[in-house]
Amino acid sequence: MRTVHTTLVSGMAATALLLVPVTGAIAQEGSMASHPVVGAWIVDAEPSNPGANLHTSVFYADGTTTDSSPGSSGAGVWAPTGEHTVDVSFVEIVADEQGHQATVTINTSLDVSEDGQSWSGMNSVHFSPEMSEYFGAPEGEFGPMAVSATRIVLEPMDPDGPMPGGE
Repeated sequence: MRTVHTTLVSGMAATALLLVPVTGAIAQEGSMASHPVVGAWIVDAEPSNPGANLHTSVFYADGTTTDSSPGSSGAGVWAPTGEHTVDVSFVEIVADEQGHQATVTINTSLDVSEDGQSWSGMNSVHFSPEMSEYFGAPEGEFGPMAVSATRIVLEPMDPDGPMPGGE
């Protein structure tokens, strides 16, 4: 149970996101396409312990976001609060082997670096009552907790490089 709790708190907290109406986010789509948060990211849910809890997140120009972390995935919305800042709300649905389900909601404020290659922020995490009942997580809202990310960049294949299984 402790491992599930640690993974859920730090993992989903890193991925994070604020309760912004989707219709508001879509209405701003034109201006949101050029926001530096748009793109794919490797998220570190525990920046104080680098690499211990990594995820991938994608922020789309329509104000939506998706996340994939070990053992779960989720979706959310984001809205710009400034030239390099955004608020995000993210929800993950988790399930166990018996089919019990619960939700984790993460609200985050992010600050994208001037060069647009990283971001950092603070999360608050809210566990549904089922998280406590079925997964042993504490009840209620927790935070703030730090989160950071690095942009995933295109790395073209080296045509002369070694191929897996090749000579």
